[in-house]
Amino acid sequence: VISANDDRLGAEMCFRLGLARAMTIQKPIVVIEEPTSNGDAQIEQVTREAIENIASMNMITIVLPARARTLWSAHQVIFLQGGRLVAVGKHAALLEQNDAYRHWNYMRFSPHLAVARATTS
Repeated sequence: VISANDDRLGAEMCFRLGLARAMTIQKPIVVIEEPTSNGDAQIEQVTREAIENIASMNMITIVLPARARTLWSAHQVIFLQGGRLVAVGKHAALLEQNDAYRHWNYMRFSPHLAVARATTS
C-alpha cells in the first residue's frame, strides 16, 4: 500500500498521486498546493494539465500558487491577507487596481529584485 505521505516517494510522485486521487474521487471542491519545482518544466506542465482537467470536471479548484504563471491563467484570483479578503478578480486587473496585491506579487515572485532595491535604497 502506498499513500501520498509515504516517505519512500519523492515530492513529485506524492503530488502526482494526490492529483490522481482528486480526479478519481471527484469531490466538489479540490485544493491543490502547487509544488515548487525549482524550474522543473515537467512538473509545471503536469500541474497545469491537472488543474485544467480537474476544473473541466466541474469541480471547484482552489490552487495555492508557487508560480506567477498559475495566477496568469486563473479564472479568478481571491487575494487574502491576514485572514481577510482584500480583492477578487483577474490577475492583470488586480495588478492594475490593487496596491496590496501588486506589492505582494512583487515581493512573492520577484524577491531578488526586492532585495536588490532594499539594499540600494
